[in-house]
Amino acid sequence: MRDAKLDRQIPKADLQLPANKLTLGEYQSKAILRQYDIPVVREILVPLAEVQSMSECPIEFPLVAKLESAQLPHKTEAGAVRVGISDAKELQQTVAEMIESARRYQTDAEIEGILLREMMPGIEAIVGALVDPYFGPTELFGFSAANLRAKSTSRYLAQISQLCLDRQRRATAARIRALAQPWSTVTRR
Repeated sequence: MRDAKLDRQIPKADLQLPANKLTLGEYQSKAILRQYDIPVVREILVPLAEVQSMSECPIEFPLVAKLESAQLPHKTEAGAVRVGISDAKELQQTVAEMIESARRYQTDAEIEGILLREMMPGIEAIVGALVDPYFGPTELFGFSAANLRAKSTSRYLAQISQLCLDRQRRATAARIRALAQPWSTVTRR
């Protein structure tokens, strides 16, 4: 087996990862992506206590709100994500509802704050890469992270194919190019 460390095309970043944590929350994960110049949407992490007193928001409405918690990786199932929030009052009400829903879903989830994200038009995609000890360099690509669910700790092999792109017939060439850039950046890491 070849040494994958020798094949690295871009220098490894000095990541300040939390000790004793196997899973990162979305905000921490995206901070790592930014260190490697992988584009992500503009977002801020707001402490829970500050949301209820907000009269203005640093992210333009409408926006997306998500509970930030490494223990809630599937936010849709936990009721911990809302899209299209139109003002501060709706945001405050929505956050209270999301916290209640998340507590019913997983009572011991540590909620670090509220992730407020700008709404973006286009295609949602998930990309990833790892060097598997048996299969070597492995890439993941899928449309809509909300539709991708790995129900076990097994690693899944995925490859982009014409079939995958055909499912997005409304995708323009520009959108496909926009998807290709972060995917190629991730797979070079």
